[in-house]
Amino acid sequence: MRVIWPSGPYYPLHVFISSGCDSVLFEVLPMCKTSTRTKRTPWMEQTLTQALAAVKDGISQRDAADNFKIPRRTLCNHIKSGITKKSLGRKSVITVELEQDLVRHIIRYSEVGMPIIVPMLERYVYKFCVTNNIATPFNDQTCTAGRD
Repeated sequence: MRVIWPSGPYYPLHVFISSGCDSVLFEVLPMCKTSTRTKRTPWMEQTLTQALAAVKDGISQRDAADNFKIPRRTLCNHIKSGITKKSLGRKSVITVELEQDLVRHIIRYSEVGMPIIVPMLERYVYKFCVTNNIATPFNDQTCTAGRD
């Protein structure tokens, strides 16, 4: 049996295996993604606060962004909103207290022998928000909450 491996780290690899009168060509693909992910928000809240203070003291937004290693657009957004807390993603529809109340209801259901599956949970969260008069971006036609 003879195996011929190509040289180099290129994918897909084509491997040729020959044994007597039979020969086979295999294609070897990578097992995982070869790209690397970048870190999101590598800056700290303290750095943001310092950058906002520097802008108030008269430094331009562009210089403050360069000096404190914060993206310029991010710094501009925080100056406009006045919020110094770092956050990623969308804001939550319900408050932490209401979410804890919802979790207690779900745990209670599972304790009495009725575990909740995802479609039931989506309908229950939608109904919970409607009964508590919470404005939501949920789908009113299907009466379900999103997967967030």
